[in-house]
Amino acid sequence: METPAPSTTDVVVVGLGAMGSPALAPRLRVVRRVQAWFASTTPEAFSPRVFPIFVRNQRGGSGAWYGCPSLDGASVKVALHDWPGIDEPVDPTRGPRPPDDADAEQLTGIVAETLPELRPWPLRMKACMYTLTPDQHFAVGQRRDLPGLTLLAGFSGHGYKFAPVLGEAAAQLALNGVTDLPIDLFGPHRFDDPPG
Repeated sequence: METPAPSTTDVVVVGLGAMGSPALAPRLRVVRRVQAWFASTTPEAFSPRVFPIFVRNQRGGSGAWYGCPSLDGASVKVALHDWPGIDEPVDPTRGPRPPDDADAEQLTGIVAETLPELRPWPLRMKACMYTLTPDQHFAVGQRRDLPGLTLLAGFSGHGYKFAPVLGEAAAQLALNGVTDLPIDLFGPHRFDDPPG
């Protein structure tokens, strides 16, 4: 069902961080993730010109990890996206606990096995917050209970990568009440309790 476009003076676009939305809060989980940067023995092999951003699923579907090219000419970012046992809950008002050796050890085996041109112990690490919806997809769209509100939430730690297309969808929803982009999968009401 399409929501009529509100007056452009009565629209709000809200892009939420880890704190989430009151409408979605009971459905969101905020968990800790650790990013690590590994020194390269061959920096040119990991430059953005020749080494892409990648996501790799482990054999047997046991998890997923990703990496980014070297932006500083010396180190490569590697992190776990989905992995058994890493969903440590985080209080968004306090933030995640700092990384430790156990976090480094989770990544060193992966790096040693798959990216041998990287030194296997991280140069530095950073903990961040991932906000996950129950199906781990974004929540993007208008709220029926709050006319004029376009909501964007559940972006884990990687929503910024989708900012151009999500910004376009949000602008179309705010201005027209609809978007021509295929965002039905991300409807913010999909987690509402069923009637009755």
